[in-house]
Amino acid sequence: THFGVPELVFGLTRSKVQYAEPGRWEALKETLDRKAADMSERLRRAHEQLAHATRALEEAAARGPEALGGSLVLVDLAGADYDHRRGKEQKESAAINKGLLSLKECLRSLARGSHAQAKAKFRDSKLTRLLEDALAPAACSRRRNRESVSVMLVNVSPAAHLSRMTLNALRYGQMFAAADARPDPSAAAPPKCDPRVREEIVALYRRHCPEKSERDIEAILRRFSGKEAELLRKARQKYATAET
Repeated sequence: THFGVPELVFGLTRSKVQYAEPGRWEALKETLDRKAADMSERLRRAHEQLAHATRALEEAAARGPEALGGSLVLVDLAGADYDHRRGKEQKESAAINKGLLSLKECLRSLARGSHAQAKAKFRDSKLTRLLEDALAPAACSRRRNRESVSVMLVNVSPAAHLSRMTLNALRYGQMFAAADARPDPSAAAPPKCDPRVREEIVALYRRHCPEKSERDIEAILRRFSGKEAELLRKARQKYATAET
């Protein structure tokens, strides 16, 4: 209607539906009920996730501020196989290829399980020194049990004239995968810590270092895994001197 007057549209017809197809409305109702139940389940899961996130934030606020950190290292490992430059640029290309060769030797040593030899080879170039903490096991790196994840993207080509380069790249990636997955045989399982020693260490830190969180204390214990008695002796000496 338009201002109370029925609006006329020429060319339209009006018909009345006498009956619906058998089972049409039942199927539609079943579909709507199923969608409503699915929406209710999604809302329930979303509410649980929100409640879990809220509890996690409240617990983090109760623990106090914590310093979190990390690093992301992106390295282009492309060499200079077809490089015909001269002078300073040629020296740079030679340095790049030298770093790649050093990295290959490090990966080969890690794949063999010779971590002591790999530790020495990581010092052969700037590239390997930069990647040592990301690639070397915790037993022979400076990261002190901090976690690291290494990923290599291998670029290959289906072209026939690049088959040799493709095979070399695939072998390089295979060697990296073997080096990344092989455990350190020299890293034997640390002996179990005496619970009484552990409890005394935790009590000392709680009493003398209230600013340290539970996570900080656990990190210290992991760093001295297998050497808890030595850690306890040092802590006793340090805090006994502070009290006197």
